[in-house]
Amino acid sequence: MSASVWTFRTCWRRLHTFAANLVPLDFWGQPTDEPVVLAWMPAASLYFRDPDGNLLEFLSMLPDVPQPELGITSWSHWSQSRTRD
Repeated sequence: MSASVWTFRTCWRRLHTFAANLVPLDFWGQPTDEPVVLAWMPAASLYFRDPDGNLLEFLSMLPDVPQPELGITSWSHWSQSRTRD
């Protein structure tokens, strides 16, 4: 796991701990337990709403080769595709 991915996951856990009512959202605004990957960048991304209702994005660039053909995919799908390379 790269430093940026580790940092992303650690920061997200800490943020979620301090703000228990924080609901992580996927790219389509649905509640999720894992980041989405914007495969054309690639970047791991989670969204959430601040207390005023604004949609915020928490994003970390990934050290992998972009795969634009995957579009927007789940973290678990991206991780599986990385182990096959």
